Amino acid sequence: HARGADLCYAPAGPMPEYKVKGSHVVMAAHWVDERVGAGTFKRLVGVSDPEYQSVLLPVAWYNVDPLNEALQQVAVELHRSVADMTMEIARLNALKDLTTMYRIFLRIAAPVRVMGFTPRLWSTYVGFGEAKAIKNDPGHYLGECTGIPKRLLDWTSGAWRGFVPAAIELAGGRDVKGVIAGTWPEGKSDGRDER
Repeated sequence: HARGADLCYAPAGPMPEYKVKGSHVVMAAHWVDERVGAGTFKRLVGVSDPEYQSVLLPVAWYNVDPLNEALQQVAVELHRSVADMTMEIARLNALKDLTTMYRIFLRIAAPVRVMGFTPRLWSTYVGFGEAKAIKNDPGHYLGECTGIPKRLLDWTSGAWRGFVPAAIELAGGRDVKGVIAGTWPEGKSDGRDER
């Protein structure tokens, strides 16, 4: 699924911002607050990024690092992994967004056609990394996401495991099972995500 490539070992200097669509952030805020208590999400993210303290907008873009850091803290409290929590959040995000914004496309497209749009779907929700379909046959999808920094591998793995199967199901796929075949944060392999 993800390959850390050179981003894991970037030279010292200011860290680039990695952005995520606000619809995912809004869904994460609801998810966290429902499980840990109202106001928890804003309290956790606001420490590192004041942008999160204002009204969260589904169409805005947010730095993913404060979200990831908040989920790491919640993961400890809930005895869960960031990847598993993000999978649930991304699935809910896909089920809400894709049934509104892409409803007509999903109704007329077969799962194979939908998954051919993996790069576009990824860039619609995530402002970093590069997604592509390696194999896209009926009943078998193999995708790859490269350029993911090591610190975001768990979050990205969860995002893929939640969003991609939901998109396939919404396009008519049945018995969809998503598996992360592996992550290679040092760029020593071709880390691929198999669905």
